[in-house]
Amino acid sequence: MKTELEIETDNPGKLARALDPSFESADRVSYELERKENGIDIRIETDTLGTLRGATDNAFRLALLSEKMLR
Repeated sequence: MKTELEIETDNPGKLARALDPSFESADRVSYELERKENGIDIRIETDTLGTLRGATDNAFRLALLSEKMLR
C-alpha cells in the first residue's frame, strides 16, 4: 500500500531537516521525504492498510507540530 502527502510550507528546507530524522524506514514501513520549492512530499509504503493509516497519521502530526515550532 502506498500514499503520498504534499505539505505546503514557507520553510521547506527547515521542515525537511526537522522531519527527516523521524522518518526512518523499517521492516513494515518505508518513508521517502522530498523537498520541493514551496513544500515537501512524503511518500509512505507499507504492507497493510492499518500500518499505512498509522504511518500517515504519524506523518501529519509530526509535520504540523514541526511547522508550528518553526514559526
